[in-house]
Amino acid sequence: MTTRPRLDSVDDMTNAHFTGPLDCRQISGSVWYLLAPLSFVRESGETITAPAGFLTDFASVPEWAWSLGFPPSGEYDAAAVIHDYLYTVHCVGPVAISKDDADEIFYEAMLALGVSRWRAYVMFKAVQWFGASAWNKNSGAGLDREVAP
Repeated sequence: MTTRPRLDSVDDMTNAHFTGPLDCRQISGSVWYLLAPLSFVRESGETITAPAGFLTDFASVPEWAWSLGFPPSGEYDAAAVIHDYLYTVHCVGPVAISKDDADEIFYEAMLALGVSRWRAYVMFKAVQWFGASAWNKNSGAGLDREVAP
């Protein structure tokens, strides 16, 4: 990636946005697949698109955190899908990205959705601290993320 905003530069975003709604269907338990592509346009203008058929489990939040206000699904769902996608492909277009890049894009996408800054920051820190095993599997949170039939 040519440039990536530091977290403090994302706070005043005005142009980052999703180009359409999240359209998905549950296929089993916590596994969902996209019925249509989901695109996020970053403040920099860079676009990230998870393709139709991509499998996601939204946010991989441990059950004990649900009662603290962090369920696996919520106002951050679209950002979680983009994050799952980045954890799967490890790139934006043809350009390889790091786990830190993917986590910062997750934070940026949550803010673009209107998620409160404190909630976005807590979720960002959670993936920063605990997301390494998912990143290293190259399969998000342990799902087989091949495009669904």
